[in-house]
Amino acid sequence: MLGEHRKRFGWVAVLLAMALAGQAWAETPGQAVDRIKNGQHSTLPPPQSQYTDGPVGDGMTLENHTRFTMVFYFTGPTDKAVRVAPGKSVGVALVVGTYEVAVEAKNTGNVRVIPFYGRQEYGPDAHYWLKVYLQQR
Repeated sequence: MLGEHRKRFGWVAVLLAMALAGQAWAETPGQAVDRIKNGQHSTLPPPQSQYTDGPVGDGMTLENHTRFTMVFYFTGPTDKAVRVAPGKSVGVALVVGTYEVAVEAKNTGNVRVIPFYGRQEYGPDAHYWLKVYLQQR
């Protein structure tokens, strides 16, 4: 049915109909990174790393040491968005290369949380840890 409407009315009408029906379309990781980079943000600290001679598994562990759900956005050789629950960690596989990385809190209620942004290089033969903590002011 969506295809029929698109042929008949074009993409603008389909997107308008989706918006009126309450359906949301997802922001891409690149769009999220650009939004955060161009707005108020804190500098994302560099990841911790450990070099090895063997396999590195997923290659990266994302750790959320906050009381909020955090979303980590990566754009570079691979684009990815990863949601991490409060107090949890998640393993992530990324292609080696340079990434723009942004992290933002979701479901914060009336608490203002400034997102993080930075450029990071991830090389081969290493495991990386990105750890997020929040400081109250």
